[in-house]
This record gives sequence, C-alpha cells and structure tokens, in this order.
Amino acid sequence: MIEQVESIVIAFFVGAILTYFSTRWSTIFKKMGAVEYGIQALLRDRILQMHDYYSRKERPIPQREVESAEQMYRAYKRLGGNGFLDQIEKEILEEMPHENH
Repeated sequence: MIEQVESIVIAFFVGAILTYFSTRWSTIFKKMGAVEYGIQALLRDRILQMHDYYSRKERPIPQREVESAEQMYRAYKRLGGNGFLDQIEKEILEEMPHENH
C-alpha cells in the first residue's frame, strides 16, 4: 500500500516537472522564433532602405555599403528569408554603380 502511494506521488511529481519544462521550452522556442522573424524584418528593411537611397541619389554605392548589403542578405536568407530580396540584392551587387577603393 505504501509503495503504491509512493509510486503515485513520484509519478505526479515527475509529470508536474515534465509539464513545467515542456511549457517553458515551448515559450522559449516561441520567443526565439519571434526574435528571428524580427531580425529578418530589420535586415529586409535595411537592405530596401539602402537600395532606395542610392537609387534616388543616383550616386555610386560605397564598397563598404555593398559588403554590408551582402552580409545582411546572407543573414536574411539563413533566417529563412524568401525570394523577396533576390532581385534587389542582384541590383545592388551587379547593376548599380559602385565606388572603387
């Protein structure tokens, strides 16, 4: 009888602990997903701003800006970015004039 009670109590606590950690991990993964999505959105916005700025200005893009756009684009894609920026990135790298240093 005592062994059965002990087994029930142990099972209860193990279940409670597993439920707690499962809920915590679920919350953490949701937050991580939100952070990834937010960073992706910021990268997309920054690349679009750069493209629009130098398109309107009709001046060559400094090499450091081109390299920055490449790095941001790679990070954007690693975070699951879709093909939305593919054409914009191609324009920045291949079609828009660059400053040579």
